[in-house]
Amino acid sequence: MTSKNCFSKMIVRDLKERGVWLISSIILFLLIYPVQILMSLDAIASYMKGEEEFYSKITGQVSSLMSFGNEIMYVVIVIMAFLLAMSGFWYVYSGVKTDFYHSLPVTRSRFFWEKAIRGLVLYLVPYVIMELITMAIAVSKGHGSHLITAAGKMFLEHLLMYLLLYFGA
Repeated sequence: MTSKNCFSKMIVRDLKERGVWLISSIILFLLIYPVQILMSLDAIASYMKGEEEFYSKITGQVSSLMSFGNEIMYVVIVIMAFLLAMSGFWYVYSGVKTDFYHSLPVTRSRFFWEKAIRGLVLYLVPYVIMELITMAIAVSKGHGSHLITAAGKMFLEHLLMYLLLYFGA
């Protein structure tokens, strides 16, 4: 028998405990893409003279940041997957805590999936916010049409990589 009140209380309590991870991942993702794109756009605008050359440089810069070759994002995905997995399943390393969590009126599979889904949400919410802000910057500069497909492919690749590393950890 599963108590719905206990299950919802566990979700709220865990989000309060792991709220620091949500805030830190939002800040980290904002520094990776939107700030990086804005800084590169400002640097390009300071030394470019011609309008056509300016737009070609901006398109190249935004494409390189939004493509699969951005190594900084891969490092962040590895670190976030490991840290979120360890912070979500920390109770497994203590016998007393494992006994306590397994004595709660929640099935073990539901408890596992609840922890796993919250770890995914803690990654996806900041990532989607960062992706939307980055695409808004690209569209405001007139370069969003061809970047939407690249951003979609990048999102799927990063999500699969995160899931592989998260469940592996």
